[in-house]
Amino acid sequence: MDWNGISAPGWLWLVGLLGLIAAVAAFGLRYKRRGDAALRRVYDGLTIHSSERPGAVPVRFHTYHGLLVYAVQTEHRFWAGPKDARAALWRLHRFNLVWGMFARGLLLIPLVSYTNYLAQKRSIARRAPKPAAAGLDDELA
Repeated sequence: MDWNGISAPGWLWLVGLLGLIAAVAAFGLRYKRRGDAALRRVYDGLTIHSSERPGAVPVRFHTYHGLLVYAVQTEHRFWAGPKDARAALWRLHRFNLVWGMFARGLLLIPLVSYTNYLAQKRSIARRAPKPAAAGLDDELA
């Protein structure tokens, strides 16, 4: 093959093309692994449960990450105390804003994530146990 006066054997072009494809695939896999690791770190330091517990509120949220041609959507369903649920919800939303920006649908992911975040915050506020109001009898006792 001749390119701008530079001659190279045909097999060299093929090796170069295969090397480029392998490099892109390796970058994509590394990016996916880093996104998965960041998603696991979302729950660090929080107490969450997979089933209903007294005083816990349910949370359901979707996260998205990927790289241009692919996207990974993960559904998160868990129970946690209201404080931990709000913290996890904020971390999941922040994950979407950071890692979802390079996935397919990059224009929709922040909007979908924010509306889901607000809906779940309202749900937590509705379902969170209310502190007992101190009445006159409590003050006199």
